[in-house]
Amino acid sequence: MIEQRAPTNQGSTMTRYRGRFAPSPTGPLHYGSLLAAVISYLDAKSSNGDWLVRIEDIDGPRTQPNADKSILACLSSHGLISDFPTTYQSKHYARYETALGKLQETGFTYRCPCSRMELAENQNHSPRCISQDIEGLDCAIKFRATNKSFYWQDGIYGAHEAVINRDFVLKRKDGLYAYQLAVVVDDIEQQITQVIRGADLVESTPMQLALYDALGFAPPIYSH
Repeated sequence: MIEQRAPTNQGSTMTRYRGRFAPSPTGPLHYGSLLAAVISYLDAKSSNGDWLVRIEDIDGPRTQPNADKSILACLSSHGLISDFPTTYQSKHYARYETALGKLQETGFTYRCPCSRMELAENQNHSPRCISQDIEGLDCAIKFRATNKSFYWQDGIYGAHEAVINRDFVLKRKDGLYAYQLAVVVDDIEQQITQVIRGADLVESTPMQLALYDALGFAPPIYSH
């Protein structure tokens, strides 16, 4: 069973284990994702906990037709069945907007019209962004970096610590909600206590811990 310690900045207050597998429907389920699903499922069952499946389909341009059905069929063929009905992030826009509103009210966000090219050329935000003279401009909503240090005890790789010193996007200019916001809001809503996922997502963890902190919720225990 994955180690379940609760260090500083981390540890759900729930007593019942609840894990999840949350693939993006951008194509067939590949081997690495299937392996993560198997480990997550077995860890949940060995802990007498719940295991949920959530389809992360908020990035419409990258979503492939019927990829969700293919993924669910693959999981089912391997005996990986969710304990609750499968949910879809594309149905959760209202809850993401509510979370954004809370973050805006508490000063954790700002509106940014800068393009990636502008940010690269200026090595920073343009004067119009800093002055917030952005009337009528298409803007992304970004999380304001707090320079706060976040520590977590990864269930596989051990101790990690990172400082949030760079702003990151919560809602894109085109109106799509960013992964970092959506995954945190859904994990809170579904009361997820354990997250087992690929090592490629380690760099996302401190950003997600910062959002948990800003929203006032205890994060799950992460294992990569």
